[in-house]
Amino acid sequence: MSDLQRQRLVRWLMREYQIFAVITVVNFLIFVAVAWYLGGDAVNGKMERGRYYLFGVRGENGWKVYTEVSEPVFTYSKWHAYSIFLTWPLLMAGGIVGHVLKKPSHAHA
Repeated sequence: MSDLQRQRLVRWLMREYQIFAVITVVNFLIFVAVAWYLGGDAVNGKMERGRYYLFGVRGENGWKVYTEVSEPVFTYSKWHAYSIFLTWPLLMAGGIVGHVLKKPSHAHA
C-alpha cells in the first residue's frame, strides 16, 4: 500500500470513527436522560411475579428505589443499556486504533 493510499484510508477511517463517536455519545446522553426520567434502568432492575421494575434514583426525592414499569419499557431500558455496554468499549478501541494509525509509517520498500 502506498503512502497516499494509507493516508486516504486513515482519513476515511477517522471520519467514520468521528461519526461513530458522536452517535455513541448521543446514545449515552439519551440513555441517561431516559433513565433519569423513568427512575432507573432495567439492568439494575428486576422482574418479579410478572411485574417489571427499574432501579435507580427517583428525581422527586433523590433516593434509589424500584419503579414499576410495563414490560415494553423494561425491555427497551434493558436493550438500551446493552447498547451502551457494546458501543463504549468499541469507542475506546477505535480511539486506540486511530491513535496507532495516525503515526507515520516508516516502512519504505
